[in-house]
Amino acid sequence: MHRQLTALKTWTRWMKLGITLNICANAFLNNACAAGLVPTLDPVAAELGVTITTASYLMSYNVLAQGLSNLIWVPTTLCYGKRWVVLISMALLLPCLVWAAVATSFESLLGARVLGGFASGASEAFAPMIIGDIWYEHDLTTALGFFALCTFAGATLGQTALGFVTEGLGWRWAYWIILIACSITMLSMLFWLPETTFQRGLNVGITAGDVQRNEEMHEKQNITSPVTATPSADTEPHAQADRAEPLVSMHSNIWFVHHPEIDYSASWISCFVGPFYFVLLPTVLWSSLAYAVTSAAFTSVGVCIVQLLGAPPYNFSPGDQGLFSLSSFIGIVLGGTLGSKSVDIVNARINRRRSDQGKIHKPEERLIMLALPFFTATVGLVLYGVAVERRLPWIGPAFGYGIHSFGFVVLAGITFSYAIDSYLVKSGEVMVFNNTLRALISFGVSHIVPTWLNNAGPAIVYSVLGSIIWGFLLLGIPVIIFGPKIRNITNRFV
Repeated sequence: MHRQLTALKTWTRWMKLGITLNICANAFLNNACAAGLVPTLDPVAAELGVTITTASYLMSYNVLAQGLSNLIWVPTTLCYGKRWVVLISMALLLPCLVWAAVATSFESLLGARVLGGFASGASEAFAPMIIGDIWYEHDLTTALGFFALCTFAGATLGQTALGFVTEGLGWRWAYWIILIACSITMLSMLFWLPETTFQRGLNVGITAGDVQRNEEMHEKQNITSPVTATPSADTEPHAQADRAEPLVSMHSNIWFVHHPEIDYSASWISCFVGPFYFVLLPTVLWSSLAYAVTSAAFTSVGVCIVQLLGAPPYNFSPGDQGLFSLSSFIGIVLGGTLGSKSVDIVNARINRRRSDQGKIHKPEERLIMLALPFFTATVGLVLYGVAVERRLPWIGPAFGYGIHSFGFVVLAGITFSYAIDSYLVKSGEVMVFNNTLRALISFGVSHIVPTWLNNAGPAIVYSVLGSIIWGFLLLGIPVIIFGPKIRNITNRFV
C-alpha cells in the first residue's frame, strides 16, 4: 500500500509539472505577443507615418485590453470550466495576429492589437487559477514565481528574438513568428491541458496551508477516505473541505462535453460582480496595488527602451534593443527561481515550526520576504533612470534593469501567493481584481511616461516611480501585523 501511494504521488506530481509547464508556456507567448513586440515600434512608426510616442499606443492599449478582458474571461471560466474557455481564447488570438501582420494602416494595426490583447489576456488569470487548483502551501510561491518568470520572460526574450527578426525580415514577420509559436502551443494545450476544476467543498476561511496540512496528515496515517480541513486563523469555521483531491485523469478531464465538477448552474452575472467586492478587502487591495504599481514601472521601462536607447548617444538598433532586454531576462530568471524558492523555503520553515507548536497557519508569514523586492525592485529602477540620464555606458542601465526585474518577479510571486492563499476558494475573483488594477495602472503609467520622460528626464521619472513602490511595500508592515484580524472581519462579506 505504501509503495502504491508513493508511486501515485510521484505520478501526480509529474502530471502537475506538465500542466504547469503548458500553461506557463502559453503565458510566455502571450506576453511575447504583447511587450515582446517593442522593437517593432520604430519601423512601424516609419512605415505607417506616426510618431514613436503614438506607436507606443500599440503596447499600452494592448496591456489595457489584456487586463480588462479578465472581467469577461474569468466569469465565463467559473461558469463553464477552464479548459474550453482557454482554448477558445487562443483560437481568437490567432486571427488577430494574422490581421496585425497584414495591416496597412496604424488604425487597423491598433484594432488588431486591442482585440488580440483581449484574447491573450485570459492566460493572466486562468494560469494562477490552475496553479491554485493543483499546488498548495510549500510549492505555491515557487509555482507562481515560475509563472511570473515565464510571463515576464516572454516580454524580454520576445524583445530579443523579435528584435533580430524585425531587423532582418521586417516588423510584419515578427507577427508571423508569434502566430506559428502560438499555433503550436494551442495544439499542445488541446492534448495536454485537462480541466482542473474540482469542487472541494471549500469556502472563505480555508487557506492553502490548511489543505496542505490535511494532505500531510493523510499521508502519515495512510488514510484513503475523505478528510475534513480545519479553517486557519482565529476565525469562525466558515467552511470545511469534505472531499479529497481526485487523481489526475487526463482522458476524462480532456475529452468531455459536460464535466461533473463544473457548476454549470452558476450565475455569470454573480461571477462578473464578484471581483469588485475585493475593493472592500484591505489585504487584497494592498497586494494588488503593490503588484500593479511595480508592474506599471516594469512595463514603462520596456515600452520606452526605443525612446531612450534608440536615440543618441546609444543609437540602439532593433536587434540591439532586443539584446539589451537580456539584462532583464537574467533578473527575471534569478527572481523566478532562486528568489521565489527562497520565499517558499522561509515560509515552509516558519509554517512547520508553527505546526509543531500547534499554532495556526497565517498567509501573512510569506510577506516577511518583501524585504527582498524592497531593496531590489526600487533601487534597480532608480539606478536605471539615473544611468540613462547621465549617459553612462550601456552596462549601467542594463544592471539597473536586471536588478529591478529580479525584485519585480519576487514581488509578483509573493503578492500572488499571499492573495490566493488568503482566499483560496475565491482565487479566480482575486486574480480578476488583481489583473484589472494592474491593467488600469499599467495603461495609465505607460501612456503618460513617454511624454513625461521628454519633460522631466528618466532620473526623476523612475525615481518617483521607485518611491511610490517603496511606499506600498512599507504598507506591508501593518498588513503583516493586522492581516489575520482584517481577514477575520472581512471574510463574512466575501
